[in-house]
Amino acid sequence: GTYQVHAPVSLAVGAGFSTKLATDGATVHHTVIHDAAGLAGIAADLNGAYVLGGNVTAPMASWTPLGSIAQPFGGSFDGLGHVVSQLSHTNAGADENVGLFGVNDGLIQNVGVVAANVDGSRNVGALVGFNNGFVINSYAKGTVTGSGATVGGIGGLVGYNMGLIGLTYADVTVSAPAGDQSSGDPLVDGTGGIGGLVGVLGGAVNDSYARGSVTGVNAVGGLVGYSAGTIGASYSSGAVGGTSNVAGLVGQVSDPFAFTPFIFDSHWDTDTSGQAQGGGGVADFVAGHDTTTMKSPSTFSTWDTSVWELRNGQYPMLKQMLKPVFAVADDKTATYSGAAFTAFTGGTNPGTLPGGTLVGSLTYTPSSANPTNAGTYTVTPGGLSVADAADQNGYRIEFVPGTLTINPAPLTVTANGFTKTYDGNPYSGGNGVSYTGFVGGETAAVLGGTLSYAGSSQGAVNVGSYVITPQGLTSSNYTLSFVDGTLTIDPAVLHVITGSLVGSVSKVYDGNSNVTGLNDDFGRVT
Repeated sequence: GTYQVHAPVSLAVGAGFSTKLATDGATVHHTVIHDAAGLAGIAADLNGAYVLGGNVTAPMASWTPLGSIAQPFGGSFDGLGHVVSQLSHTNAGADENVGLFGVNDGLIQNVGVVAANVDGSRNVGALVGFNNGFVINSYAKGTVTGSGATVGGIGGLVGYNMGLIGLTYADVTVSAPAGDQSSGDPLVDGTGGIGGLVGVLGGAVNDSYARGSVTGVNAVGGLVGYSAGTIGASYSSGAVGGTSNVAGLVGQVSDPFAFTPFIFDSHWDTDTSGQAQGGGGVADFVAGHDTTTMKSPSTFSTWDTSVWELRNGQYPMLKQMLKPVFAVADDKTATYSGAAFTAFTGGTNPGTLPGGTLVGSLTYTPSSANPTNAGTYTVTPGGLSVADAADQNGYRIEFVPGTLTINPAPLTVTANGFTKTYDGNPYSGGNGVSYTGFVGGETAAVLGGTLSYAGSSQGAVNVGSYVITPQGLTSSNYTLSFVDGTLTIDPAVLHVITGSLVGSVSKVYDGNSNVTGLNDDFGRVT
């Protein structure tokens, strides 16, 4: 399966490497290659699984491509982010299917071919001459030349493609100044089709670009020379020159595809290419721009930003090939204080980078401005940018959010006690409460709900001690603890009158203590 390698994975000599799809897939053991001899040894088993354990130099006078039409490469080759450098092939006169791989029916991924100097007649590319398989997350730099009596399918990365190419780029000088390039259909007869990334396309290219200059005779394009396939979300920016069927993006588009959207959402630089046309019949699906516009992120607003790194003043770059620098906001925990939290911290990983790599200062933006209330907030770091030139060997910055958690402050609500004398009436309510724990000068006015009371005090009549339980108040910023108070009902006092009463008087009880008709010594009875 395919996967992305964001930085080189180095393996020691003698180390093994294996992959497994999910938890129940078959384990695949790979041969680890460390030198040119090991690279050439792939020819002994073209269906094997291989990885590069490190960068490999191939300073051979003329490299023998891996795989042919009769015996194509059908295995898997993973560069693990490493490069093959100084790949060289000299055309013996009519060499076909020339590249690191001659013919590929398998999977090639995560590899770069740099300082290449490859020369052939037909189906020539720095990485693959003829591709029927998959080329993913790979690139090429150097020179590719088409020479001989008949020339066709000359591309910076892949010469002739009937498979799938994705997440790739070529910064290659592609040149095919002579030879028969016009006597037949490039797709069928192999004449013509000179492109910065792919010479002749019958398959698909997605999320790719070419920056090198391209010169040829017929069907010459900055990205693809001749296309009867599909191109999506790609661009070119190199100088383009030729005699016939020359365009900034695709030199020639095959009928019947000329007026259908088989090329979409793709762009070319009209200034650097020197070409006002993008490709025959595809004006509605590609766009040419001046260099300033090509270096504006808004030009590529429909592109997937998980794939593309879009920066002001730079051409788009493939994000997965840039070494990641993570700017991380630390997780923070605080207790509600009534004031906004501002003590954010964070950093970058790796912490040490080449001088001038990053510019700016790390900033932090919470998901809610001035986070004050208790709750959880996402804190997004920002403020840093990469100062590197538009180089795929540079860095990109990934901002990793943190979490701010503001916990409620503790608040104690205590019921005030109350003492009364027995009066035969049931008690209800309470005597108010006191608070301990308010912060920032806050008062009970910030609390929600309605204060009420419960407990054994409610409805109490007789002498004794009873519980007054406060309740009903709420708050999102405070954790409320309710503390009981005490109701005390004391006995009433009964006054008993002793002595002799003179005379007699009667009265019906009316709640008054005055009794008329008694002498002055017993004017009141309690």
